[in-house]
Amino acid sequence: MRRCIAAFAWVLLPGLAAAQPSIEARRFALVVGVNDGGTSRVRLRYAASDAKEFARVLEQLGGVADDDMTLVLDADRARILSRLEQLGRRLAEARAAVRRLEVVFYYSGHSDEEGLLVRGERISYAELRSRFDALAADLQVAIFDSCASGAMTRPKGGTTRPPFLLDSSSSLKGHAFLTSSAADEVAQESDRIGGSFFTHYLLSAMRGAADSSRSGRVTLNDAYAFTFQETLARTQHTTGGAQHPSYDIQLQGAGDLVLTDLRSTSAGLVISKDVVGRIYVRDEDDHLVVELHKARGNEIELGLARGPYRIIVEEGHSVSETQVALEDGRRAFLDPAALHQVPHEFAMARGDLPDEPSVPRVFRSVPAVFSIVPSAAVGVGSGGGWVSDDTTNGFALNLTVGRGGALNGLELSVLGTVRRGDVRGAQLALGGNYTEGAQRGFALGSVFNLVGRDFKGFQLTGAANWVTGKMAGVQSAVGLNYAGGPAGGVQVATGANLLAGTLHGVQIAVGYNSASDTGGVQIAAAANRARTVEGVQVSIAANVAEDVSGVQLSLVNVGRRVSGLQLGLVNVADSSSASVGLLNFISDGILDAGGEFSEVGASAVARLGGRRVYTILSLGSSNEHASGVPVLKVGFSGTLLAGLGLGLHAQVGSWSVDTEVLARRLYNTDAEGRHVLATARVALGVPLAGNLRLVFGPSFNAFFDLDNKFPHFGYGWTISTHGYHIKLWPGAFAGIRF
Repeated sequence: MRRCIAAFAWVLLPGLAAAQPSIEARRFALVVGVNDGGTSRVRLRYAASDAKEFARVLEQLGGVADDDMTLVLDADRARILSRLEQLGRRLAEARAAVRRLEVVFYYSGHSDEEGLLVRGERISYAELRSRFDALAADLQVAIFDSCASGAMTRPKGGTTRPPFLLDSSSSLKGHAFLTSSAADEVAQESDRIGGSFFTHYLLSAMRGAADSSRSGRVTLNDAYAFTFQETLARTQHTTGGAQHPSYDIQLQGAGDLVLTDLRSTSAGLVISKDVVGRIYVRDEDDHLVVELHKARGNEIELGLARGPYRIIVEEGHSVSETQVALEDGRRAFLDPAALHQVPHEFAMARGDLPDEPSVPRVFRSVPAVFSIVPSAAVGVGSGGGWVSDDTTNGFALNLTVGRGGALNGLELSVLGTVRRGDVRGAQLALGGNYTEGAQRGFALGSVFNLVGRDFKGFQLTGAANWVTGKMAGVQSAVGLNYAGGPAGGVQVATGANLLAGTLHGVQIAVGYNSASDTGGVQIAAAANRARTVEGVQVSIAANVAEDVSGVQLSLVNVGRRVSGLQLGLVNVADSSSASVGLLNFISDGILDAGGEFSEVGASAVARLGGRRVYTILSLGSSNEHASGVPVLKVGFSGTLLAGLGLGLHAQVGSWSVDTEVLARRLYNTDAEGRHVLATARVALGVPLAGNLRLVFGPSFNAFFDLDNKFPHFGYGWTISTHGYHIKLWPGAFAGIRF
């Protein structure tokens, strides 16, 4: 898949600082990724994931606090502009306390010569510029990773350079427009790197690949020398043609232009000056985090998060690798002694399987082969004679274990099959099937099916299906299914489904599902895990993810950033816009308690949820009793009101406006039955001191007394039908929350 990628940025003149600022500098970021450009545009695969990675690096190394980061995925025009307005309000609130305010805006998706294209709508460059001009920030940086925005620099005669950020010590003023390709160039997404070429190498540079001087900071010149050369080198021989990052820049003043500060990360990897070659750093999900070419004699430090990593070094025809575990507060060192050599793997395109088998050498054709043991095989047809690993067969019948090169047909074996080349057809064995190359077709083994590269078709086994590359089709196993690359099909297992790449399909397991990223559906009885969720996770026990723009449905849902929906008994997240459950623990969300009075009695109320949606727990009492007769009880006199509710939160300046719906049951030992009090209300919150708020507002109540146990409860109008009563009345409430 290809897409046009371009980027531009501008920096406005600093505004007047507050008279007595208490904070030297503060940086806000709004990061947007939209795969859908409209019906006339091919849907992108990596715009959203590029945005997530950019946001992650800004938080780890770019000086953006978690509370100051806003990540918006697959949004429409209205939502993006709404987030810009919210950013403006936050900047205005922070203005008095900060000497210098900085804003970083990043967009990844479709655009044309006139503006951004999001889900069939356009946001013009002129409109964006006017909205950025209105922000109360001293420094503004905008980076656009999208089609045709290279036209922004053409009238100003830009030359080649990549985008950048500004550090808080810089006194530079002016503006800069930057693009990742010329206005008339095409750039591509890459399945190999799992993103756009430009953003991939920009992020590698920001993590320290461009810091050849070991200053601990990545500057504009560092980024130019790295990102420009890598982007150009990696696109020169693609079908889309070479990309030439360009820019038009007019800056005045002193100071340096810094992308990231590597010293701000909790862990790091120092690569020895004696390590030489192209270096690939992959995380525990096999996601390519950093890629760079390193020459001998210079030491490089990479800023990374804590966790395990696999490092691969290619030098000439040699490939070496090692594993490292990074810990907080420590730097790990990589030198040649830690690397061990691994055999070269025959490479295959990351696209669809080829129409003809792709094999590393020419095979001798033997149309049919019959064998008792691998060393006693007889070929029939044009090749004839003994059969070995350099043959390709159309039909094979093996009484024990079959062995050969490529297969273009059908193979039947009692114990198993071993193929050293690609397979196009069907393999059936009572034992297992092993293929070193790619496979397209059908594999049935009672114990295992193993494919050394990409697979397209159907795998069915009792123990395990294992594909080391890309999988497109169906894997079905009693035990385990594994794919080492992206999957575009279905994995069904009693035990577990494991996917090292992105899921664009369905995982169904009684036990456990795991995927690097998912745009499909995970269904499990036990648990689901993914780094990013753009689709749906459904399980009985738990769902775990880092970024959620889709849906999590389980008893326990855990996410880091949730811009979609969590629906469960317990929801946990660092940041969430919509978590609905009995207990919601959101770090930047709503967590308060208080007491309130209304016409039906007093209640204690707790609210748990995200910034917009929250759950209400209510427990109170009323003096109403069954049949209207007061009853004296030890420890409690009256009727207990207990129930749950759901609320929507909005902030209007320092005031809050909440729309809430509650359902409460009435409990009394002499009045068992069916009776529910439903309340809809609007709660206005006024700040008093610190976190203390006065809350009040109107309500409307409906009491359903289906057993006629509480005839005197409530006020207003009574509707009697089929022997039970419904009472309706308007009301009001007031209380304190803290």
